[in-house]
Amino acid sequence: MKSKRSHRINQRIDRITTNHLIVGIDIAKEKHVAGAVNYRGIELGRTLSFSNDREGFERLLRWVSQLLKAHGLTQAIFGMESTGHYSMPLAMWLQNHNQDVVQVNPLTVKRNKENRDNKPSKNDAKDAIIIADSISRGFYSDWVWCDGIYLKLRSAVNEQETLADDLASIGNRLQMLLDQGFPEFTKVFKDWSCPRAIATLKAFPLPEDLVRLSIEKVIEGWHKAGMKRASGARGRECAARLLAAARLRGVNGIHG
Repeated sequence: MKSKRSHRINQRIDRITTNHLIVGIDIAKEKHVAGAVNYRGIELGRTLSFSNDREGFERLLRWVSQLLKAHGLTQAIFGMESTGHYSMPLAMWLQNHNQDVVQVNPLTVKRNKENRDNKPSKNDAKDAIIIADSISRGFYSDWVWCDGIYLKLRSAVNEQETLADDLASIGNRLQMLLDQGFPEFTKVFKDWSCPRAIATLKAFPLPEDLVRLSIEKVIEGWHKAGMKRASGARGRECAARLLAAARLRGVNGIHG
């Protein structure tokens, strides 16, 4: 039987004891900022800015050791947002030094910005404390460690997702430009990403590039744009429809 979400949160809260120092870390490319709270979410000491390298990581552990001693605590748990790749060196270094590392959903941090001071403002020190506070209330998850082939697969999947988002964004922008400058194009080609449509955009990016051409010239342009099977009855029919659409655009006014 699957456990309820409230039970899982309770288990995470129970994991945080009165002896814990909870360290939230706001991640950046070159400088991270750490803030610490106790199990009740009370801020302890000042925040720490440290570099994203071994020297900075060692400085972080010295700072944590001082806070543990100053407040009579015996355990530390480190948390950071689960975004980007800048957190990986620090997370792996801490884990290799037998430290407890967890991650916090960025949406949780965003939603809790006003809880500390009733202000939606953002700064690194505030975010570090919000991350630590979220951990104290059980809003975190264990870090999923990958190594070897699994790390490579995870990186590949992340890259594929990023490229897919970029491609969708480019497609939406291209569709907007076509709607503005050559709306008849999508009546000739239902899918702008099909090979013949791509060849047309490469060879004749504007409708005025087509208005004075013949069917043979359009097919020749497709060949030069890298389309192997550009001619034939289907190709000639498509070229004729494309030329008619471009000339209609010319009659209506190239700039609509």
